[in-house]
Amino acid sequence: MFSETEEEHQKHVHKVLAVLEKAGLSINPKKNEFHVTQVDFLGYRISPGQIRMDPTKIKDVAECPAPTTVSGVRGFLGFVNFYRRFIKGFGGIAKPPNDLTKKDTDFIWSKECDNAFQTLKQMILDDPILVLPDPDKEFEVETDASDWAIGGQLGQRDEQGRLHPVTFYSKAFRGPELNYPIHGKELMSIIWAFKEWKPWLSGTKYEVKVSSDHKNLTFKLSIRTSLSYCSGLCFSDCVFSPGVSVRGEDVSDVLILPKYIFPMFARWDSIICCNSN
Repeated sequence: MFSETEEEHQKHVHKVLAVLEKAGLSINPKKNEFHVTQVDFLGYRISPGQIRMDPTKIKDVAECPAPTTVSGVRGFLGFVNFYRRFIKGFGGIAKPPNDLTKKDTDFIWSKECDNAFQTLKQMILDDPILVLPDPDKEFEVETDASDWAIGGQLGQRDEQGRLHPVTFYSKAFRGPELNYPIHGKELMSIIWAFKEWKPWLSGTKYEVKVSSDHKNLTFKLSIRTSLSYCSGLCFSDCVFSPGVSVRGEDVSDVLILPKYIFPMFARWDSIICCNSN
């Protein structure tokens, strides 16, 4: 049960207990907590406006040795994958050990695998905190792509203008995706971000600011491919910000992708709209 104030919470608790008593049902006091400001639930610790990993799970990672078998790798990756929303660039970082789980692959724990293992461990031990999404604030999407993976961050700003992560996503390329040109991979990172976070972004009443650090992102895709990709952006108003450099830092220019344009062929230096009718 969630309540805004302690007084409301007392009323809510009494109502629920009264309904249970009337129905002849009982609860185990040892399995319930009342009048608390944080709760451990399904592997997460949830508090007002924040969510983090269960501290007991973090302790387990601290004592975890490097895997020596494929099943050990699968077990570790399965664990950290559960918390991948807290780990920026998880797909790219986890690629070396993940490759060991492929069929007909010799188990060789390389330096790259160990570096990935230690990096993932440390990112868990750092106990990152995510903010809970607030529908009354604007969302900002930041994406990036490398040769072998894409990733992004969904964030919102606090009253002081500081950007805080709501969640992360990442995806390793497979098969022919590895052969995509860099501008295709950058586009793919944005489309996947909007697919991943559609429940939040499709319902927002604000424009969504999209930032990319790619400084020369001009797409030269076929009309068919572009329309297929960009249709994923059409459920939300997007303010697209291609990366430029000012004083050594990445900032952005702005383009608008209105949600009522469907389908569209988007380029970073211009927008060409195709009417679907």
